[in-house]
Amino acid sequence: MGEKNLCLSFTIMLALAEISFGQSKIQPLRLQALHDSTTNAFLRRAKITSQKDQKLKEIGVNLRDYLSKNAHGITAPDEKDQAAMSDLVFVGKVLDVVDMPAPSVFPFHSKVNVQVLEVLKGPEQQEGTIQLLRQSGTIRDVPPPKRRPPGVPANAKVTISRTVTTDPTYKVGETSVFFADSIEGDPYLATVYKSVLSTAVERYPKPSYFVMSGGKFEIIDSLVVYFGHAIPLGQFTSDIRQVTAILDRP
Repeated sequence: MGEKNLCLSFTIMLALAEISFGQSKIQPLRLQALHDSTTNAFLRRAKITSQKDQKLKEIGVNLRDYLSKNAHGITAPDEKDQAAMSDLVFVGKVLDVVDMPAPSVFPFHSKVNVQVLEVLKGPEQQEGTIQLLRQSGTIRDVPPPKRRPPGVPANAKVTISRTVTTDPTYKVGETSVFFADSIEGDPYLATVYKSVLSTAVERYPKPSYFVMSGGKFEIIDSLVVYFGHAIPLGQFTSDIRQVTAILDRP
């Protein structure tokens, strides 16, 4: 079913915090404080104030409960929760996938060009297409195997293609709903690529977005296939626009 960006980010940050204190020594109150601190950090990044949090609860969106369940590995998918915590949600059609060879320490090695059909949440896109960055793709600085082909120098570098399971799969021509996040300030990327992220992001337009495995849902016969559930596209987009209406208020 694939993990959500939010779930993976929250779990990584919480795990690092627990390790730093020593899991066996953390008292229940301190552990709760870590949960609360991490939750608050996610809500701040999503620009969700206490007033907006309360308004979201009035339409059945309890983000603290959602984040807590994700942190404990409880899958509780809901398009309204997911939209609230995403920087950009849109309907789009996949045009192509393009390699972007880069050193192995860099976060992104390919991109998907997507035609934007409808923006449901987040900034309107000035262009008709958007590029979604992928961790999978071509790596160009990998040492050759010990049994290198004849004539390959010992210090030579080779190019390989790798697949990262946190990336969604893409099919040219498919139409999907995308829950995307900006690469700047994202807690997952900041944790995994902390030593090179600031240098790596300079290569890409601002803002640039990426989608993780639980952030792309194909539309088939006007139904959104959302974590095994077929939801009418009209209902799905209406749910997200409810969230957007609240978060777009001053």
